[in-house]
Amino acid sequence: PVLPFTAPAKSNISAEKAATYAKASNGLVELAVTWSERIDNAKDFEKIQILNAYNVARDQLCARAGLQGGIAEFDWITNVAMKNSDNWGVLEKAGFKVK
Repeated sequence: PVLPFTAPAKSNISAEKAATYAKASNGLVELAVTWSERIDNAKDFEKIQILNAYNVARDQLCARAGLQGGIAEFDWITNVAMKNSDNWGVLEKAGFKVK
């Protein structure tokens, strides 16, 4: 299950969380490739249903990768934690290039 995500008070993440984020990130890229063809080939009236299912799939993928807050937690790491220079070391060890 995907749990409700509440952003923590501090934006520091652990090495384990960075590795989990990397795993989810890789999975989301693969998922996007698979679903983009499905969305592109859909008739207009089907696109909304497919996009809704895609959003559910993204949420579930993140939770299965270990981000219990689903895509909301993934987005928080992307938009908040990655900007915190204290996290750059663990993110680089997880395979990301950060500045």
